[in-house]
Amino acid sequence: MFKYILVPLDESSNAEQALPIAARIAHINQAEVSLVHILLPLTDYGIATSAAAMAMNESYTIELQDAENYMHTIAHAAILKGLKVTTHILNGPLNQALLDFAKLQQDSLIVLSSQADTGLWRFLKGGLGQNLIRHSASPVLVLRNDYSVEILKQVDQHHPFSMLAALDGSSSSESALLPAAQLSAALSAPNPGKLHLLHIVRPSKLKQRQQGQNESAATEQAVREAQAYLGRVKEDIQHKLALSIPLDITSSVIVDDNIAAAIVKTAEEKQVNMEAEQAAYHAIAVVTHKDHGLSYWFGQHVSEHLLGVTHLPLLVVRLHTS
Repeated sequence: MFKYILVPLDESSNAEQALPIAARIAHINQAEVSLVHILLPLTDYGIATSAAAMAMNESYTIELQDAENYMHTIAHAAILKGLKVTTHILNGPLNQALLDFAKLQQDSLIVLSSQADTGLWRFLKGGLGQNLIRHSASPVLVLRNDYSVEILKQVDQHHPFSMLAALDGSSSSESALLPAAQLSAALSAPNPGKLHLLHIVRPSKLKQRQQGQNESAATEQAVREAQAYLGRVKEDIQHKLALSIPLDITSSVIVDDNIAAAIVKTAEEKQVNMEAEQAAYHAIAVVTHKDHGLSYWFGQHVSEHLLGVTHLPLLVVRLHTS
């Protein structure tokens, strides 16, 4: 279970769009909501004279007071009523302050909303975002655009919050399953959540192991092996979760060399729901750690790649190694 839900805020209405989902997760997990705002340290302003230093100190004091007032207002917003809420104004480099703070709050989930033209999304495309999704000790849920605001409206007893977890056959990629299960269960409550396991067979890789088989036979064998693997994973996670997290688990195998496109196509495939079209799944979950797991599939950082091609929320879980 998540004990802390961290929500980075930059005083933009876009960043605040993370609050409804963060609040829902916190309610179900009885977690504390930590609202975080980051101010640049004075040393980053390059002060050259004593007069300039005095002016900058005054400006910083005003900025700090404005931030405190803003955070107080958000902390008492109706959406957070009934929750334990703490506010934290951090002072330090943008690309490190949040990471350092998250390390102090174990069993936490970072939830942030970002659009291409405002606040946090610019950080995501730069140093803060790369450091956050590459190095965060906590899972990170990145919500994209106004679509994320509509997610909770789509969830009801007949349509649980559905997570698509992409697995590459390695045990490391399975590290995303527990956080994904927790997230789906929290956003589907009081009904069971839904977790779909996806494995992608790459035809180009099969050529290296055909050993006299024709292409069709090799593909069929690889699909059978993948289905058996997903069956074992499903049994394993059901055993681990037991009755602690109500969850419906399904799986599928597809054949495609374009891994990123295959994941997005599967997740975003339109289905008719209540006479309206919506994506087949509400979010995508992946594990990332340098060249391990899915990152090896892409030959580059998986979460950064998917952030650029999907409008669905993305849950990024960093693989911890000794």
